[in-house]
Amino acid sequence: MTLPGAIRTAAAGAALLAAASCSRPGNSASGYEAMPPAPGWCYSDTLRFPLAHTDSAAYGRVAVGVTHTGEYPYSDLWLEITSDADGGVARRDTVCLRLADRNGRWTGHGIGTSFQVTDTVDALRAHRSGSPLTVRHIMRRDTLPGIERVGVFFIPEE
Repeated sequence: MTLPGAIRTAAAGAALLAAASCSRPGNSASGYEAMPPAPGWCYSDTLRFPLAHTDSAAYGRVAVGVTHTGEYPYSDLWLEITSDADGGVARRDTVCLRLADRNGRWTGHGIGTSFQVTDTVDALRAHRSGSPLTVRHIMRRDTLPGIERVGVFFIPEE
């Protein structure tokens, strides 16, 4: 049985609302930084994301997203993500985002010449509200062309 378009839209909206009501409100956090188009993302440009939650601390996963163009010259992007921890000890994760497959086709999704790739950085962890996450590229090239935006997401445990 197929439903008319208006009923299908209303049913999809109700399902989305029900799913959203099951998650912990306000503890997800995200941020994006736009990169300068020229010359590109410099090795010394560390991006800082002070992610804030409604609670003082939340437990969940960290994900990173990158939007790039076809000008990006490599198939992957190596990132270092650092989070401040209690007691001044920082936690550092190294992430390799695969932007292209072995045949050189971009793996991300997008419109026009921009492609978005998102991947989970690490397993479950606690995150203090307002505690910054920093991201920098650790590629062997000093300046990376073709990177448009970099973002960090904190996804709370349900």
